[in-house]
Amino acid sequence: MIGIVDLGSGNVGSLSNALSFCGHTPDICRDPRKINSYEKAILPGVGAFGAFADKIRSSGWSDELIIFCESKKPFLGICVGMQVLMQQSAEAPDACGLSLIKGTVNRLDIKQVQKLPHVGWNNVDFIKQHPVFEGIPPSSDFYFTHSYFCDPNNGENLLATTDYFQKFASVVGHENLIGVQFHPEKSQTPGMKLLRNFCDWRP
Repeated sequence: MIGIVDLGSGNVGSLSNALSFCGHTPDICRDPRKINSYEKAILPGVGAFGAFADKIRSSGWSDELIIFCESKKPFLGICVGMQVLMQQSAEAPDACGLSLIKGTVNRLDIKQVQKLPHVGWNNVDFIKQHPVFEGIPPSSDFYFTHSYFCDPNNGENLLATTDYFQKFASVVGHENLIGVQFHPEKSQTPGMKLLRNFCDWRP
């Protein structure tokens, strides 16, 4: 069973529909105490890092998510759900992430990109092999909407990049953790394939 963490600030409905389309029956989880009963978990997120990170801590999710991730079960963070895996963000310097992947979240350079947020289709270049990429053609397009990106301390955690006037991490990972800056549930064929691969992944 796959649990979708519902903090009230993610595309929970569309993600659930996408997983159902992929042949799986996800469960929307609103109780932190229940998360560790799942075989896999997905944390979708939209909006500001500070509000999202504060909600995780104030609603009792923080400790349970850390326990889940340290149990080596597959975990997928989407958009802000990816960013909160890091230690902190330039968007909200006083807010703390889960620190499951060492690094920070930085703002795209407005002087280079000219327009924020970065919204729409863009290609993803896989720079390391990973089971969630299996069967997805190189440089496939995925759907993005964001102004900040993850910057892991360890280059081994950088799995894929995207170029929006500057190159940024679009996929990060560590052991059983995977984080994507794009929205696979909105990314048509390659997004569905990535979700299927995650559902089949056994770290």
